[in-house]
Amino acid sequence: MSTSWDYWAIRLLPFLFPVAVTLAVVFYNKAKPEHALWLGYTAFLILGLFTVALIHDRMYAETETSGLLRPASEPTPPHPVCGTVPEGAVALLYGDSVSYVTRFPHTVLRVVGEDLLSVNLKDGGIAVSAKIYSGDRKLVAEIIDNEFHINPTNYFRRERPDLHTLTVYDQQGQRALYVRYLNSTAITVLGAFHTARGLIRIEEKGVHVQGNVFSGACNINVTIAININ
Repeated sequence: MSTSWDYWAIRLLPFLFPVAVTLAVVFYNKAKPEHALWLGYTAFLILGLFTVALIHDRMYAETETSGLLRPASEPTPPHPVCGTVPEGAVALLYGDSVSYVTRFPHTVLRVVGEDLLSVNLKDGGIAVSAKIYSGDRKLVAEIIDNEFHINPTNYFRRERPDLHTLTVYDQQGQRALYVRYLNSTAITVLGAFHTARGLIRIEEKGVHVQGNVFSGACNINVTIAININ
């Protein structure tokens, strides 16, 4: 099943609706009621399609809050290129770096031998596994294949705004993890992780580790994108 039609419908139809209404009014004022009537029907059809697309997107997201992330139809953003990219490889974008992957599961972040973030590709979707610690190194939330397990003494919030995105917020409302399945060959991940080596931040312009910023890395078929001992 395609999961992208509702994505584009929700974004395009709101622009088409006022155009159809405006043209209907113009033709009506020019004493062309048959054109105005046709455009009026078109406007209501657009409104109906928008409503159906919106309901479909929300219902699907609600029923898959613990299911696989599905690919959107967004273009892959600019990213480093290195060597010969294997056919069928998925570009896993972490910050402004990339890991081209053909074998899953793939570890995005490992610190002192502990996997803190990994993704797995299966059944046409991706499953995310992650461990989220507090600043005092207490495990407060764990995600296993998109299933969210939380320490009841802490407050973490997970959101699935659509079929393609998983976001986790910490107690202060700061984004701790963001994963989006951009398209069938690209995944982007961002996040902030309290680790045995301090706070590690994967941001759009680089990976911040112990006061250093690592940027523009490119890997092909490695098993671990970021490995810190």
